[in-house]
Amino acid sequence: MLPILLYYADISLIFESGGTSMIDAVTVGETMALVRTDRADSPLNQDCCTLGFGGAESNVAIGLARLGHPVRWISALGNDVLGDMIQSAVALEGVEVVAPCSSNRPTGLMVKSPSTGAERFVTYYRAGSAAAELTAHSVSEDMLRDARLLHLTGITPALSESARGLSLDVAGRARGLGLTVSLDINYRSALWSVSQATPILRELALQADVIFGDRTELELLLDNAPASENALVSAVAALGATQVVLKRGDRGAVAYVNGEFFEHSAIPVDVVDTVGAGDAFVAGYLSGWLDSAAPADCVRRGVICGARACEHAGDWEGAATRAQLEVTQVELAS
Repeated sequence: MLPILLYYADISLIFESGGTSMIDAVTVGETMALVRTDRADSPLNQDCCTLGFGGAESNVAIGLARLGHPVRWISALGNDVLGDMIQSAVALEGVEVVAPCSSNRPTGLMVKSPSTGAERFVTYYRAGSAAAELTAHSVSEDMLRDARLLHLTGITPALSESARGLSLDVAGRARGLGLTVSLDINYRSALWSVSQATPILRELALQADVIFGDRTELELLLDNAPASENALVSAVAALGATQVVLKRGDRGAVAYVNGEFFEHSAIPVDVVDTVGAGDAFVAGYLSGWLDSAAPADCVRRGVICGARACEHAGDWEGAATRAQLEVTQVELAS
């Protein structure tokens, strides 16, 4: 797939002319430049670092592109060297990039260290970023109508009031256009409190056909969360989603699809960095759905992609290719 990079001035002309072909998925959300220490644990003075980038929505977009799916990522970046880096790198992964460059707001930044467990060592510098200025007008219907799936996360509505409005608006418009809406709760306590997040996440969940989250995240959607995992995912499904997927980390995942449970245990790997594994899992699961795979196969594909991501440092660098996925599937079947 050839990389496609769309610049802001050209976007309206391209979409109005019908110059794009049918795509599988659209993702919308912020991606930041990333300074990652090469050593795990909390950063120390004079640690060697690697410059890169990361963001949940672009991570999923890259994961889907590596699995062979045409994908469009919509965001906003600063008119700066970090924004240029992100634009070109995401496009080189085969993702169609629609990211206007702001002249008065910078590209966001995060600083982190690799994590081999549940604890995260991440600091964000994203207040006032270009992506925080996203509004409902940032995504036109022409950017949606040629897609089958819209994927959102609970990170975007935490960025600003306008980004919150964007998330709710684009979910509703996508449903109206017949797209399947996927939501990864992805609650970030550094961005907003539980009391701030809960009503917005619940409103988004009511518009979602597919919902992803860990136990704590799914519990945010309910007033009284059941104790058992199966009861939890079925209670979330009662909100209206046809698919609810519980990400369980090193215990694999369970999905509740049209009234049936599908479970897959984790795949043992040598863990280098767990950051980004959840996004890789989502990409794998959605790839299965886009390929019309059975629910059990979607869960297995997600678990494989999540495991492969843990073998590499970085947010998206370990995303599996279609060939790597197929090799692992054969190995598991033997």
